[in-house]
Amino acid sequence: MSSTTTKVTTGVLVGGVVGAAAAMLLTPKSGKEMRQRLAHQTANLKDKTIELKDEAVLQTKLGTMAGKEKASNLVGSVKDKAAGVSNQAKEKVSAMMSSSSTNE
Repeated sequence: MSSTTTKVTTGVLVGGVVGAAAAMLLTPKSGKEMRQRLAHQTANLKDKTIELKDEAVLQTKLGTMAGKEKASNLVGSVKDKAAGVSNQAKEKVSAMMSSSSTNE
């Protein structure tokens, strides 16, 4: 998970908790209503946390897949270039051997 995603997730969670606590403390309610409201806010915060976690997991998987694809493409490119250089070297050696045997 990137540093930015971690900071955003932390900010959302802290903001949700602080906002819920402020609303609870500043709104006059009976004990029963306060507990119900607190339970509701807690459930909402839990749902948001789960959504953010799922999004972070998805983004991590997508980033990993993209990284693997780039690495695979890079390996293929290096193999192709190495094969080309190897073929060129073989051709030059072969040409040198041919010219060497004709000079003898």
